[in-house]
Amino acid sequence: MAGAGVMYSDISRFGFAADVLYSQRGARYELGNSRQRINYLELVTTARYFLNDEGAFRPNIYIGPSFNLRTSANFDPTQGSPDDRFDNKDVTNRFDVGATAGIQFNFRVRNRQRFLIDARYTQGFADVMTSPGNTRNQTITIGLGYNFGIGQNYRPGARKLPLKR
Repeated sequence: MAGAGVMYSDISRFGFAADVLYSQRGARYELGNSRQRINYLELVTTARYFLNDEGAFRPNIYIGPSFNLRTSANFDPTQGSPDDRFDNKDVTNRFDVGATAGIQFNFRVRNRQRFLIDARYTQGFADVMTSPGNTRNQTITIGLGYNFGIGQNYRPGARKLPLKR
């Protein structure tokens, strides 16, 4: 998985984030040693709760919906040569909707810059295949990232002043 995101947190412990991600999901089948790969463009929005107000280490937990658009699907019946692979988008659904929950550890590197370690679980709700069945995406992802702070910087306990008109 790779992508970019934005996160907002104010002077309380609450925040929200939106990520646009490219991810590859798949399955390996025992029968014939075959493999299915489906690539998605994901939009994940999450509500976040920070476990502390401030500091060099600021972990948060989060939950939210995941909206996924399939970009490609390939089936490899033998996990052999690339010549054996074929496109099977016609038997996979174009959209998937799911829920994501996880924990993120933020470590201050510099003023308003943080290194991120992210662990998340995503459960898909839609059937992946077009034929009737019960094939749903389930993923566990460990990610690394870097966060740059933008906008006004507030300290806990600070009072926000109304905008002048």
